[in-house]
Amino acid sequence: FRFSFCLGILPTILLSSCGTQDSAVGNCNNAAAAGLPASFTGAPKVASPGSNVLLASKRQIREQAVDGETYIVAFRGDVGSSSFHFKGFRSEHQHFYTQLADRFMGDPRVQDLDYITYVNLAHASFDKSLRLTKPFQAQWSQESPAGNLHHLSWGAAQLAEMPALISKVVFRSPSEAAQALVEWEQSGDLWFAEPNGYSELFQVNTEVAEKYKEAAATNPYGWMKTVKVPEALKILSQAKAPGPYETVVAVLDSGLDYEHPLLKGRVWENPQPGAAGCGNDVYGCDLTAKVNKGELGIGEPHPYLTTGPGQPCPPPEDPKSKDSEDGTCVHGTHVAGIIAAKLDKDSSSVGGVCPVCKVMPLKIIAKNPKSGKGTADDVAILKALKYLVRFGTDRKLVRIANSSFGKYTRSRSVGLLITVLKNPPFETLVVGAAGNDDSMGRSYPAAFPEAVAVASIVAEGAGFDDALGKNSYSNFGPWVDISAPGGKSGDIISTIPGGKQAPKTGTSMAAPVVAGVAGLVVSLFNTVGFNELRDRIVGYADPRIYSTKVNGGINYSCYNPKFSGEESRNKLLGTGVVDAERAVGKGEGGFQDVGYENRVGGCAVVGLPRGGSRPWIGPGMLLLLPGLLLLKKRFQKKSIPKEVRL
Repeated sequence: FRFSFCLGILPTILLSSCGTQDSAVGNCNNAAAAGLPASFTGAPKVASPGSNVLLASKRQIREQAVDGETYIVAFRGDVGSSSFHFKGFRSEHQHFYTQLADRFMGDPRVQDLDYITYVNLAHASFDKSLRLTKPFQAQWSQESPAGNLHHLSWGAAQLAEMPALISKVVFRSPSEAAQALVEWEQSGDLWFAEPNGYSELFQVNTEVAEKYKEAAATNPYGWMKTVKVPEALKILSQAKAPGPYETVVAVLDSGLDYEHPLLKGRVWENPQPGAAGCGNDVYGCDLTAKVNKGELGIGEPHPYLTTGPGQPCPPPEDPKSKDSEDGTCVHGTHVAGIIAAKLDKDSSSVGGVCPVCKVMPLKIIAKNPKSGKGTADDVAILKALKYLVRFGTDRKLVRIANSSFGKYTRSRSVGLLITVLKNPPFETLVVGAAGNDDSMGRSYPAAFPEAVAVASIVAEGAGFDDALGKNSYSNFGPWVDISAPGGKSGDIISTIPGGKQAPKTGTSMAAPVVAGVAGLVVSLFNTVGFNELRDRIVGYADPRIYSTKVNGGINYSCYNPKFSGEESRNKLLGTGVVDAERAVGKGEGGFQDVGYENRVGGCAVVGLPRGGSRPWIGPGMLLLLPGLLLLKKRFQKKSIPKEVRL
């Protein structure tokens, strides 16, 4: 059984080994950027050896993976922009939006434009794959309608300042978008551009069955014992200084029932509503709301499909469908409960991993105008990250951000802001769900090097037992950092809108377990830096999941394989199972030095964009094994710098 099972995933492993990227948009994305839409009849000139304009493909538009008319554009700003300091987002927006509107809103191809954030692309911390295809040389254009714009030519040294004004641009059609973007790049008006993609929540639909309630009543904290939450809480209770310290965990999701009885007192309250660019944001922000220019959102992050907090989700049209809108509605409240919900004294079935944490709901899910389903577009994600940036100088308010959503294509803009948040003064750790397609395909934002990617394991017993193994739905691969319980058949019970509780399953449930443990670490060591925080979570994970005695040896043989010619084995479920006790304690024994800079490179060659077909791996693939082995050796001979892989 073990041999045949491993042969089933071996083609996936071999295929993923060929996914390396160059320092540009990347081989993974160049295929999509190579051609313009068929309706575009012009012959644009490419102003650089490798274009930094990533155009939406016809397939992406057809499968509703992107919005063909909307792009995220990094315009080139004025040198010296990094020295500006603004009192709030409105003044920042007014300053930069005026420059952009004067220059580009007069273009008849542009329907709307809105500034989101400023980034200095020359910052040394940015992963090279998030930068551009070639270095630049400064040139000045006195004839630019926008004044002293920073125009650059190709082929010279890296600049000390590369000001980028990341903005949302809505064009009148996909063909006009392609034409305008190529022209803007040719004229030196932008650094890069990419389509506004859609991410989906990672959930596995399950029915609320009585047997799960009974199991929760008899052994409510089986999965918590697996990750040693009780032991960690004991350490915190005995701590004297400098903590415990109230930690805020941002939850980028579908909204939150902030009037839920088990979440009251566990939801962050803003002492200065409106200061971060979101109106009346007492309990967080809805970044999907239609607002005026200069505003990020409104302070109504109630669950998707509801009109306010305290309301139950509307009944699903098809309860058995994994795309049920009811599942999207409950998602954010369920995730938040896993992080910080109170204990339910009546049934003792719900309790958050981090009772000293508070959650900050950032609603990024809205009805997709193309598909009609609830999704998160890149603009909403960028606004949420920008919102966190506005709180960065306030005693590092938000140190952890949970992202239980994703897609199989990366957004360069999102990656840049995650890198910004990683650095001082923010030092925010992004925890992401690996995805639920039983694939090695990289899911973003979890797969960004600075994030922590979480796979889901089965944890039905009371502690670390021999049954622990990868959940059948969970993604896996060398890009995964750590594993955590995510439920096998709906056994992660947590809060849902309307004051209720219910079980859910998925890597979406595993990620907040890790985010909650990170919250425990920060509450005890409130001055901990990004690197130490990440090391305490990933480096002190329990590696026994790879023991030959666990899960019948399947984890060791199939998810810890060793290829011919390689000295070490490849861990495909991360460093192990998150261990809260070792993370908050001294962490004696077995620290695994796997910093974010050491994450294995590659791209999602297995696993299509969400909305596409599932990757097919079956017996017929075994016929291709000899050829795949030769391909693997061929790609291994190529010298590709480690730091430009993603």
